[in-house]
Amino acid sequence: MIKALGADTVNITRFSPRPGTEASLMKQVHGRVSKERSAELTEMKNRTEHDINRSLVGKRYGALVTEYGKNGTRIARTDNYRPVAITSDVSIGSFLNVEITDCAPTYLIGRVLNK
Repeated sequence: MIKALGADTVNITRFSPRPGTEASLMKQVHGRVSKERSAELTEMKNRTEHDINRSLVGKRYGALVTEYGKNGTRIARTDNYRPVAITSDVSIGSFLNVEITDCAPTYLIGRVLNK
């Protein structure tokens, strides 16, 4: 379903039965199997997201700087909440125009077009 829908934002949480529910009475899948399935879903989601991110390289977006990233970067969010790592020294809360120059599986990399 992830592949068919091109879903790149997915909540992958392993099941745990809640006491008093019908599910708590059902036969449970072994933890190892659950872990393997979770890893497989995460890998598929990351491949799908990376494909989508690659298609966005070269595009321009308005973005809001929302947090500090690693190694002195800032994280800005596009209007559809995609994270864009930028290296400019800009303040949290700044609105910027960015061009996507590269990507990683879970985020975009961009350069600031204006400050």
